[in-house]
Amino acid sequence: DVAFYIEAVRNVQNQLGALSWNLVSLSERTLFFTQYQNLMGLSPTLKHLEPTHPVEPLRDRIEFKNVSFRYSEEADYVLQGINLTIRKDESLALVGLNGAGKTTLVKLLARFYDPTEGEILWDGIDIRHFEPEDLRKRIGAVLQDFMKYDLSARENIGLGDIQYIEDMPRIQQVAKEVGVDDF
Repeated sequence: DVAFYIEAVRNVQNQLGALSWNLVSLSERTLFFTQYQNLMGLSPTLKHLEPTHPVEPLRDRIEFKNVSFRYSEEADYVLQGINLTIRKDESLALVGLNGAGKTTLVKLLARFYDPTEGEILWDGIDIRHFEPEDLRKRIGAVLQDFMKYDLSARENIGLGDIQYIEDMPRIQQVAKEVGVDDF
């Protein structure tokens, strides 16, 4: 009887502990969900230049013309007076010290931010004439936060444009274009 009583008390304690843990977890997840709702409710801050243009495939080059950027009016410039041309079918690696502005340059190209000064041109069109979502469908970037996905080669390529992840002929064509079709 004593053993039975002790086991019953232990089971009740375990269940109360699990209930307490679930209540704390629920409270924490509710806070995260509230932050998510607040984030999703934010209005876009990027301004569009009129007229809005469709983002055509790159024919010639991307140009940074006298591009400068700082995160706020009070902050120092992260980039200043950048002039850079990236031609179609050209690969570019940005190498430099931490804080040199490499990631910021890529974020400007993807229109996560707009330059404080200067302009970024896509075949001669200021990228501020494009919808950011449409522009981002044309750009692929590997940022500092490297992650190796435990997926097949097909799935890793398919992640580049998730709507075509099951389109094997398209994935094979992309693999051929980037030189990994043998792999």
